[in-house]
Amino acid sequence: MSSIQTSLEAIIDKVDNLRVKSAETISNPITTTIKTVVSENSQLLFMAPYLVMLLVMFVGLLLSGTIIVMEKQSKAFFRNFTTPTREDVFLFSNYLTSLFLLLLQIIVIVGVGYYFLDGNLLNNWQESLVLILLASSLFILLGMALGYLFPTQEGVTIGSLSLGSLFLLISNLVLPLETISGSMKTIANYNPYVIASELFRKLLFFDIEFQSIAKQLGVLLVYSIIILFLLLIAHKFSFSWYLYRLAYKPSKKKFELNTKQGVITNSEELLNFVNNQSQQEFKKFATEHAYELQVFCKESLKNKKLARAFKKLDKARVVKVLKA
Repeated sequence: MSSIQTSLEAIIDKVDNLRVKSAETISNPITTTIKTVVSENSQLLFMAPYLVMLLVMFVGLLLSGTIIVMEKQSKAFFRNFTTPTREDVFLFSNYLTSLFLLLLQIIVIVGVGYYFLDGNLLNNWQESLVLILLASSLFILLGMALGYLFPTQEGVTIGSLSLGSLFLLISNLVLPLETISGSMKTIANYNPYVIASELFRKLLFFDIEFQSIAKQLGVLLVYSIIILFLLLIAHKFSFSWYLYRLAYKPSKKKFELNTKQGVITNSEELLNFVNNQSQQEFKKFATEHAYELQVFCKESLKNKKLARAFKKLDKARVVKVLKA
């Protein structure tokens, strides 16, 4: 009995020293808490970041390109060049105009989303604001570059829609990137729309810090710098082309070729004039009146082959083309 009592006392001491005595805690030592990312009743919250970035991409491309084309086609384009204001000021003003209009639309969309999604669109709002500004700048600069490359509104619209559709085609909104082949998946991972939409989705659903998305934001920043450099080149090319068109703008009046023997108005008179000249006289005339001959052949006679023949000082070929 003494031995049994000693054993029981030892067991009681061991039990008293145990930290966890609850049967529920012993049977379930690990406690888990599950928070749903997407509502079971709606996929709207899951699609929200993709739709917001889709708005940023297409509106940024189309709006900025349209503003640039309207400026190029207006009479104020040449007057702006004659002012002492630097060219980058006009570029920056166009950028700010497009950014302001785009941000107004985003505010409306986010306001509606805040009402229907119970404020989930404002999670990590500081990082989300930086992302939206960077993505908006990228697509606005890209649209401005398209505006300087294409001379007409139709060209800018087709170019913007084609480029935006290409970005959209290789994104998670159309087809999961996990199902794409290796090479295409690598290209898709550097798609600016994919980078921006995936970052926005992470900011809405997960509590992540700024350091964890700094690399992706850096990629968007590098894209913006490259596009800005191409934009400056496109701007200089566009203005050079504008001056060329201004210098060689065809006259509304019918052009006539003045010679010492008289005025030439058609191809028959030009053929008779060339036939009555010697080879030396023809070369001298074609050299001294090179510009007039080029304009007369292209604008009045609508014959580019004849213009090239005069440019090469080839009398036999000129006669051949005129007789054809």
